Amino acid sequence: QVESYRYTLALAQAAENLGASIRNGEAVGFDHNGTKVKSVILSTGTRVRAETIVIAMGPWSSQAGSWLGAKIPLKPIRAQALKLQVTKPLPMYKTNFTSPKGNKWFGQIVSVLPRIDQSVLIGYTEESPETWDDTRTTTWRETPTEDVRDFLMTGAVRLRPIISKSTLVEARAAILGYPPDEWPILGRLPRWDNVYAATGMGTLGITLSPAVGRVITDFIVGGKRAEGVAEQMKSFEPGRFL
Repeated sequence: QVESYRYTLALAQAAENLGASIRNGEAVGFDHNGTKVKSVILSTGTRVRAETIVIAMGPWSSQAGSWLGAKIPLKPIRAQALKLQVTKPLPMYKTNFTSPKGNKWFGQIVSVLPRIDQSVLIGYTEESPETWDDTRTTTWRETPTEDVRDFLMTGAVRLRPIISKSTLVEARAAILGYPPDEWPILGRLPRWDNVYAATGMGTLGITLSPAVGRVITDFIVGGKRAEGVAEQMKSFEPGRFL
């Protein structure tokens, strides 16, 4: 039921109200002194100084880790989904359709998720890029394809025939990142005093974001609470990939 754009905008506004300054730019590296990172280097050459660094770049977190010689293994997956508007509210439960053998979509699942604003999300397909370079191509990364749109719509109509009378509001495409074991990567990077990772959530980034924000904050602030969190988060530590 969460609209990702509105949610992200609300978080940004709340952060600014509490004194945060948001700067946009492409990070290309880090300055460090020994085992402590001093600043983030932007593509413009600007250096943004920081006491603590949190790498939360989705699948591109792997690249940021490589600047520090740290392993943050993430497999990039392109997901596509549709947002529709229906003429009357659908029952508020999720339904799924799994594509059978005999076609190119075998094994892909179509899900119909009604929302309280009378919109419906239809999702989602997954595909891997040929190489990491594909994720740098805006066209591949962010452009939905007609064949996926048709596949999702066909599956959705089989589940809920009334969807045939719906209006297509938006076709979406985005890159997700999955660790090899499909567990989130949360915690301090090995051998670095002030660098943390918060990534690898796949499709659950928005769902888990409040908890992840609290956990990373506890790590950074330290104290007894952080000790307890660290014990609970051992399975998610970046060091498990060493």
